[in-house]
Amino acid sequence: VTHVVETLPEQHFSWLGGHNMIWALGVFFPTLFLLLGESSIYQKFYSAKDGKSAKKAVIGFLVGVVILEIARRSSFQNQRRENAPLY
Repeated sequence: VTHVVETLPEQHFSWLGGHNMIWALGVFFPTLFLLLGESSIYQKFYSAKDGKSAKKAVIGFLVGVVILEIARRSSFQNQRRENAPLY
């Protein structure tokens, strides 16, 4: 963990990771619409043993999607930088 903290830029540890609120909303709304529009997700949440477990599942789903989206976008940005033409 220490190696990761030392090698990553400081902006990676800020609340929005150096992005603005428009970017954060761009991550939030697709996740929200997926949650609202996918009926099988409701079935999975309602099959929980109690309300507390269902709440944990919803929070875990949202956090997981945001983490995956951030990882995807950061890897895409790194790839774009590596393949950028030299001027």
